[in-house]
Amino acid sequence: MLEQQSILALLQTFEVTARHLSFTLAAHEMNLTQGAVSHRIRRLEMHIGFRLFIRMTRKLALTEEGKRLLATLSHSLRAINDEIEDIRDQDLRGTLHIGIAPTLAHLWLMPVSYTHLRAHETRHDLVCRLLLEKKKKQLKKKK
Repeated sequence: MLEQQSILALLQTFEVTARHLSFTLAAHEMNLTQGAVSHRIRRLEMHIGFRLFIRMTRKLALTEEGKRLLATLSHSLRAINDEIEDIRDQDLRGTLHIGIAPTLAHLWLMPVSYTHLRAHETRHDLVCRLLLEKKKKQLKKKK
């Protein structure tokens, strides 16, 4: 299992490096040194038995094998990420109903809710309904 995890880390390094076509930019994104990225790529190439990059002076290019692997790897990583998001979304579906005094809602809940919703604005399915106690009492009187 340790070897499989190591290969996955090497593949991730390859994907980031291939996306940037730069050891330096990949190192920056992954919080590694340029040497560590280069070493990981060499280890991956040794493990799989073929070269992924053509190394030129201050420049990288993908080999044909590197292009094929990148296409498959990018597709696979997108599929995995989409599945993780789908699973994560399933747990967060539903409606949140909150009954609260108007003053507390105005002074505390609304600012906190706004901040939270802005931080998670990519989640379009998040629904929050606020039912103020004062409004609730008015509705009961009308009936």
